[in-house]
Amino acid sequence: MLFTCFFFITLLRETMKYYWKSFTVGECSLLCQALAGFIASVGYNCFIHAGEHTIEDTTKILQVGLVAVFVFVIGLWKVPTLRDPGLFYPWFFCTSIMGFMTMLSIELKHNIFSWIIVFLTASTERVLLIVWFAILCIAAVSFVIYSQENTERSIAEVVEKKEAEPKTKSQIPLTVLRKVFHVLIVCVDVPGLLWDPELVYFSTGVILALFIIVEVVRLLQIPPFGPLIFASFKPLLDEKDSGMLVLTNIYLLLGCSAPMWLYPLPFEKQDYSAVLPMAAGVLTLGVGDTAAGLVGVYFGRNRWPGTKKTIEGTIACVVSQLVFVYTIQQFAPDFVNGYTWTKIATAASAAALVEAFTTQVDNLVLPLVFLIQILL
Repeated sequence: MLFTCFFFITLLRETMKYYWKSFTVGECSLLCQALAGFIASVGYNCFIHAGEHTIEDTTKILQVGLVAVFVFVIGLWKVPTLRDPGLFYPWFFCTSIMGFMTMLSIELKHNIFSWIIVFLTASTERVLLIVWFAILCIAAVSFVIYSQENTERSIAEVVEKKEAEPKTKSQIPLTVLRKVFHVLIVCVDVPGLLWDPELVYFSTGVILALFIIVEVVRLLQIPPFGPLIFASFKPLLDEKDSGMLVLTNIYLLLGCSAPMWLYPLPFEKQDYSAVLPMAAGVLTLGVGDTAAGLVGVYFGRNRWPGTKKTIEGTIACVVSQLVFVYTIQQFAPDFVNGYTWTKIATAASAAALVEAFTTQVDNLVLPLVFLIQILL
């Protein structure tokens, strides 16, 4: 406990010292608490109870893998020499690959590659979901390429026509463009949580590790991928990404994944009544926040006092979540078992009001608000 508190305070101080433009105090505090709790959990599972079957293999693999990534990042932070391209990739190989494989061989007591193959091909439904996820990844990459080309085209038009302000050809607001990723994550999480929650649970941890590595490469401009990633991110950045770090994509993943990490479904049984708390991130961010953004941009007329958010957007946020839950219930009748519609409406309303008034990054806050309300 003392170590966890000391780690949290040290991490909070160091992060705000070097990256204060990338966080508010609230955002940084929440992330540092989560990281400190994660490190404590890893220590408990991998050292205090090493060798005991206290957690699933998927959780153990994710914990070891993320620790390897954190060691990689801390090394780059504390030893600037490692940021040289000639040392960057060997350091990545030693920590995130060799260190990961060595630790897992000790913990799992069998070959990690054979485990991955068996895990990914465990059932026909899982294979089909993986194919579906791959299609969505291709769609996401295609959308990023489209956004980049559209921005470059609009800049060229500005230079050619000497317009006062660049405008994209499609005239699509940035808020709407960013909501595409919210919709994509709904397409990933909803079928995954209903048919194979263990796969989604495992996949989100893997993607988190990948996002962290991608952000490090972008921040340090490590060739050949750094400049390409920087150019791909640029068209989709807003005022929340004004600091050195670009974290909104990581916040979206954390927000949608945190409820399933905090309230994990017993993977050995298909209990749909436990899916609703795990879907808190998908409901609030993928459905509610997306509806609020779209309705607010195109139909919003009345603003909440002291904010840019509209009352119409807030109403759409609540209604869309309730309609979505009702729709899912038609396919999985046990989806709302144990939860009254009054409780669901209260949780959705609380999340919508926080979305309207918070000055923090709502991708982190809304799922936790919904989860707390639904479990009260």
